[in-house]
Amino acid sequence: HRAMLLYAERFQFRNGSLKELQSAVEEVSGKKLDGFFHDWVFTNKRLDFVLSGVECERQPNWKWKTRIDVKNNGDIAMPVDVVLTTKNGQSTNARIEQFNQDKGKIEIETIDEAVSAEVDPNWSVLDANRSNNIYPRERRFIFLASTPSVSTTDYFYGPSITYGLTDGVRLGAWL
Repeated sequence: HRAMLLYAERFQFRNGSLKELQSAVEEVSGKKLDGFFHDWVFTNKRLDFVLSGVECERQPNWKWKTRIDVKNNGDIAMPVDVVLTTKNGQSTNARIEQFNQDKGKIEIETIDEAVSAEVDPNWSVLDANRSNNIYPRERRFIFLASTPSVSTTDYFYGPSITYGLTDGVRLGAWL
């Protein structure tokens, strides 16, 4: 995000090149990204995280331990943020750093019982299907969801309408 703002600031009145975008990303990240950058920009891979399970149980110390399972149905392996919300409204942020055979899990201990969980709560990654990122999924549906179409010239596209308890109605188009 900061890299894109830096890039937009520098080139707001003229065209910038891909190399200049890479330079802005490297400046903000502090990393040399030659090998990574080209593959990242021109990839036809997709991200698709699925919140596959949430189990909450009381421990002998009267605290609650919640296990969150996330499956990566996409082609890119990367860390993902998770937020857990308890009955008293307290939110706990965590991160699944690694996936083993496309499965990642994290355990979070809280004083109150968990009532909801969400993968990528800040919409930091371009997740192919966001309708499966929230628990619980009651009264949640997706309408006109597209099947990803991946080729060397396009990523995927399609209109979608999602409805959920926490976010109301969202209209969107993946391009």
